[in-house]
Amino acid sequence: SLNIGMGWVSILDPGEVKRILEVPPDRDLVGYLCLGYVDEFYDEPELERLQWERRKSMQSVVHYDSFSQQDAE
Repeated sequence: SLNIGMGWVSILDPGEVKRILEVPPDRDLVGYLCLGYVDEFYDEPELERLQWERRKSMQSVVHYDSFSQQDAE
């Protein structure tokens, strides 16, 4: 392992980020990814570890062919 980790951060003020980065007005920002070297990896996601959010089941987030199809045939 190269000890490289990645984390998602929600953009709380997308208008300000678009202004700073000069993002075209037809683009929507929802989050950014932080990538870098880490000293250690947690056994579970931080949101779950801190009890901010529970892990969703795979069946609730994976769709097949369309958003209304959640079971593989």
